[in-house]
Amino acid sequence: MEAIRYLDSHVQLTVVTYLISMLFCLYALFYLVTKIRPSHFRTMFAITQIVTLFWLFFALNEKILPTFPEILFNVRCSLICINFVASLWLITILFYTERLPRQNYWLIPAILAVPSILCIPLLTPPSSEVFKLYIKEIYLDPPRVLHELWGPFEKATGLAALCCTLVIFFFLFSWFQKNYSIRRIEKTAMLIALCLPITLHYYDSFNGVSYDVTPLAFSLMGIVTIYLAEKRQFFNALPSLIWNIFNETKESMAVLDADGSVNLNKTFIDVFGFRESDFMAFVDSLHPELSLYFREQRNIAGLEIEKDGFFYEISISNMLDRRKKVLGQLMTINDVSEAKKLALAKERARIASVMHDNMGNRLVASINNLNLALLKPNLEEAKPLLDLVATSTASSLMMLRKTVEGLAPVDFCETHLVPLLESVINRISASGVITDLQISGDIEKLHATLKEFVYNSCQEALTNSVIHGRAENIVVKLGCSDVLTMDIVDNGRGCEKIQKNNGLAAMESRAVSLGGKIRFGSPSSGGFGIHAEVPAKGDGQG
Repeated sequence: MEAIRYLDSHVQLTVVTYLISMLFCLYALFYLVTKIRPSHFRTMFAITQIVTLFWLFFALNEKILPTFPEILFNVRCSLICINFVASLWLITILFYTERLPRQNYWLIPAILAVPSILCIPLLTPPSSEVFKLYIKEIYLDPPRVLHELWGPFEKATGLAALCCTLVIFFFLFSWFQKNYSIRRIEKTAMLIALCLPITLHYYDSFNGVSYDVTPLAFSLMGIVTIYLAEKRQFFNALPSLIWNIFNETKESMAVLDADGSVNLNKTFIDVFGFRESDFMAFVDSLHPELSLYFREQRNIAGLEIEKDGFFYEISISNMLDRRKKVLGQLMTINDVSEAKKLALAKERARIASVMHDNMGNRLVASINNLNLALLKPNLEEAKPLLDLVATSTASSLMMLRKTVEGLAPVDFCETHLVPLLESVINRISASGVITDLQISGDIEKLHATLKEFVYNSCQEALTNSVIHGRAENIVVKLGCSDVLTMDIVDNGRGCEKIQKNNGLAAMESRAVSLGGKIRFGSPSSGGFGIHAEVPAKGDGQG
């Protein structure tokens, strides 16, 4: 570098700008390798940065090396590098704007074929006629200023670079038009920064300038790309605003891109650690089938798991573009440990209340009736008391089973309704009550909320028929067309004045909220009946 002191001020300025450009390119490459997650786009950009660094290095040596062979070697190398820079930028932008799917990877060698062909003359001996297609003459004058007389291939190189630059500009411009998260000034700066270095190198409008302005353009490109990298607007698909929200949310989130790369937010890393390299192994440790859900691109909501004494609720959602193509998957992990503890406490209180207030009272009554029955002198006088004991015991058994069923919530989106109803009927039949289930239409096509309504209503009605009505026969009729109809009739004691307990009141409230109507009463033939009509079309939401 001693030779720099002997150069005139313009060449010194050129050398300084080359050094600045190389520093920016080195920093951008270092940032890319250490901070940004790997992908096809990042790989191509890194290769472009490396080629640019070589170009800048050899171009710098052209300005300061004193001997003719060294200058000729550096001219060769810098021309080879500059042949490839524009083409590599084009491939990079194709990856970035998602214009290069896997089935179109053949475009990569097709694009690189042009600079490869243009570089053939540079690999021949300087004395050959083929070499002179690129460089006709190189000589040094006393102030050590390099003069080059170019051949026709240099114009071809300029034309190829210009075409690549125009395609790059078109793809980026069209992509920026659809992206409203990046500010206009940043979009403009990025377009200028990408196109300016190649453009300035090949246009003769700057020939009157006494020093090479190309490094200044590369410095601008370095500044803009590093700024956008820090803002996570150019190197990542997540723009800065979304990225900030993604990081600030208290829920643990992971975004799995279509190319397999992973983005984790701050909360996720704080809770589970940095898991980018072993993400699939990590999700399998949470739940054995979780990685399968990712591979099958299934939407999952409310999946509960337990890990290290903590309870988590996991959801997986596919992120789609306008053409319904899956861009990636978002996994959200909520720590529901406190809510789970509160729910368990409420469930314990509910079970304790049922056991004490309902089953406890019935069992005490059964014991008292048995003791009274033992005091009777004969079976005829003891029989009414024994009947009461049998009814009370059967009611207690049904209440116990109903309480146990309540411990395991039913997923009506995934579960068929008919088997659930048959399980309720089998429970009733175990107490000696004959129950007939009649179904017309396809009730399995009902929305989950309607299935839940039917299941809960049948469960409540059949329990009431046995416990309160002391029925021996119950008929359940379900019809499904445009309107869901439900008729439940028993031959029990019936009642003249209906007192709607919590079960009947909840049944009526739910039917109304679903846009339907429900009636309770005792038919002329006796017993007790329930008739409900609810619209079966629509989303079923109340």
